Amino acid sequence: MSTLTFQGAVGEVTGSRYLLEVEGDAHPLKLLLECGLHQGDRDDDEVNARPFGALARELEAVVISHGHLDHAGLLPKLVREGYQGPIHCTRDTHELLEIMLTDAAFVMAKDIEWENKWRDRAGKPLLEPLYELKDVERTLALCEPHLYGQPVNLPGG
Repeated sequence: MSTLTFQGAVGEVTGSRYLLEVEGDAHPLKLLLECGLHQGDRDDDEVNARPFGALARELEAVVISHGHLDHAGLLPKLVREGYQGPIHCTRDTHELLEIMLTDAAFVMAKDIEWENKWRDRAGKPLLEPLYELKDVERTLALCEPHLYGQPVNLPGG
């Protein structure tokens, strides 16, 4: 028996993330479908900053349907927190991920830099970005691009 757990995009349209658990020989195999960034709401920074916890090390594979931030924008954070398995996507999605995630890391770094200048003057704790360019590079190295419409054999069949 398989189970599907909605971990994002519940009651909203951003932050798509779904955990699929399928029967395995010794234990359920965990696959993550999408790994999206929450956007457009006041609480999104807090939601995006929540750790993946043990899940980052328990996943067998990640599948990304397309290269928008709300479907793939937290991939480098997942990798930063310990994910080392394959990230399946189409070739076109992979090309877009390279541009989009690099840009997101750059924008995030600039936003954090500006925010930390204000926080430093106000005596508040400094913030860390969700991920950096080195995390994006490690993420892209894990991507396994496939031709559109090509069947892919995932763990658990």
